[in-house]
Amino acid sequence: MAVTNNMLKDAPTHPLTQLVAHLSKNGAIILSRDGVIEWANPAFSKLTGYTNEELIGQRPGKLLLGEKSDPATRKYMEEQIKAKQAFTSEILNYRKSGDPFWVSLQYHPISQDGEVTHFVAVVVDLTDQRKNQEALRESESRFRYLANSAPALIWMINSDRKLEYANQAWQAFTGGVVTGQPGFEEYLHPDDRELWGKTLDEAFTKHQDFELELRMVMHDGSYRTVINQGAPRYSDDEKFTGFIGSCLDISEIKEAQTRLEEANERLRDSENKLNAFFNSTTDTNFLLGGPPNYPVLAFNKTAADAVQALFNKELTTGDNFLDYTVEELRPKFREDMEKAMSGEKVDEERKVEYEQDMVVYWKATYLPAYDEEGEVIGVAFNITNIDAQRKYELALEEKNQKLEEIAHLQSHEIRRPVASLLGLLNLLNPKNFDGENRKIVEMMHNTVHEMDNIIHKVVELTYENEQIETFNPGSNGTETTAGE
Repeated sequence: MAVTNNMLKDAPTHPLTQLVAHLSKNGAIILSRDGVIEWANPAFSKLTGYTNEELIGQRPGKLLLGEKSDPATRKYMEEQIKAKQAFTSEILNYRKSGDPFWVSLQYHPISQDGEVTHFVAVVVDLTDQRKNQEALRESESRFRYLANSAPALIWMINSDRKLEYANQAWQAFTGGVVTGQPGFEEYLHPDDRELWGKTLDEAFTKHQDFELELRMVMHDGSYRTVINQGAPRYSDDEKFTGFIGSCLDISEIKEAQTRLEEANERLRDSENKLNAFFNSTTDTNFLLGGPPNYPVLAFNKTAADAVQALFNKELTTGDNFLDYTVEELRPKFREDMEKAMSGEKVDEERKVEYEQDMVVYWKATYLPAYDEEGEVIGVAFNITNIDAQRKYELALEEKNQKLEEIAHLQSHEIRRPVASLLGLLNLLNPKNFDGENRKIVEMMHNTVHEMDNIIHKVVELTYENEQIETFNPGSNGTETTAGE
């Protein structure tokens, strides 16, 4: 704008007052051709902290410039004023209080008859704008620092789907990055590029977050599995500007997951085999916890069947085992459990009387159960039904006793009259008889001796059969196993 004194003919106080009011809504000053302040508006006084009286007759540079005011800008302004040239510049000023503030200066030379007689300067406070810019730079600096410190591959693509930023982890992973190129499809496995394209199409259409698993090629040519997450970006005026996201390498996790699944499969197979063995035994097996309730931690099918048969209850994990223990045997059970919990093995046989006059013989074994650190965590309680064996042994003892009685009867009671007959026959010598009488006496001798021999053989066989072979639980009888 060309400014002349003809524009100032109606100025009431100073020839340039109306012009300044017309040009500026911010701080404004009028300077002489030598750069001395002749007038300042209230906005300028408020901005600088100086009163109008303090400003008049001073050079702005002497009052407002300071230690951190840029020397090059300061020199430029002085040269322009000296050359009577218009200029616009930004520089750091200082208020009367010493507080710094940024301004934009617009200097306009005023000419009269071809000679510059004054300058009009419009001053715009840029302090807030500069603070925002500085905050933005600091924010960007922090973002880049954090992004470059992160182990994840952080990226940004613009609204044209071109790669705008990639952090150091990305560059180390890929061996370099070319920004401004279409996305990062070139780093994806060929079989994953279609999925990436479809995901990106939908995300750009709906401006929504996305997450997918992809394979990315490393600088050495190998492929790694990554989780790729993205979120839309917006400018300060809420304009969509693209996406920011990260790729997290989960290859080791995937491999570990595969190994874990394989290990779990082997464990399940082992557990199935162990359970098959555990449940196929006819022994009753429990894993019991400690006092006071001795909870059932584990059990086999035989144990469940036995509890159902004896107590008409369904056995479940956590049951109080004392509920399945006969009242009079509980003190001994607690004593044996205490020994086992202290690390001692306990074996014993017992006769248990149930309701309805049922009597069953059991063999009980208490074994301490240890964890990997060698601490006792419970007791493996094994119960074997020896009822058939024990009752067989009792019957055998009774049979042997009867055989002994028979042997005694045969060897003493029966043989005594035979011995008497032998003694009498010895008095009847066949040589003392003739004819038929001699034959009869000889026949009597033979018959009594034959009877004596038979008695001897019967007694011998009776004693031999007292040693009957021991009981074989698999050869006869049926076994029923149960808990106490």
